[in-house]
Amino acid sequence: MEDMQNMSSPHALSRLLESTPSAGTLLRYIRIHTLPDLLVFLREVNSKITSKTGLLVLNSLSFVFQSHPDLSPSKKNVILGSIRHSLLEACVTRNLTVITTSQMATKMLHPDGSPADFDSGAKAIMVSRLGTCASPCER
Repeated sequence: MEDMQNMSSPHALSRLLESTPSAGTLLRYIRIHTLPDLLVFLREVNSKITSKTGLLVLNSLSFVFQSHPDLSPSKKNVILGSIRHSLLEACVTRNLTVITTSQMATKMLHPDGSPADFDSGAKAIMVSRLGTCASPCER
């Protein structure tokens, strides 16, 4: 499990697994707090994952982008594409399942669907803090 926002402690995870035999060998916990740290981890993900690993959880992927508000949308999309490629490669080569979580934001809209603010908006929708590039490709 890769925790990017300190939302899960190793102690709490161990307590959840305490009734499971060999729980200490079933879970690997890594804290990643910066975008560069995440990119380095993902560059080496295939060599760091053992053959018995079946699940990789990236907790709060959007958090590492919050410390880079100056990142242009196009650059963010390039980075997200690189992250997606690294995870896809790990899934294919290691038969790995990946779960990512991300923060959501409220987007206010006028009745016609155009962007609004909280005072003039007629409805609200939830959108990913990472933008549309973080969503799975439509088929």
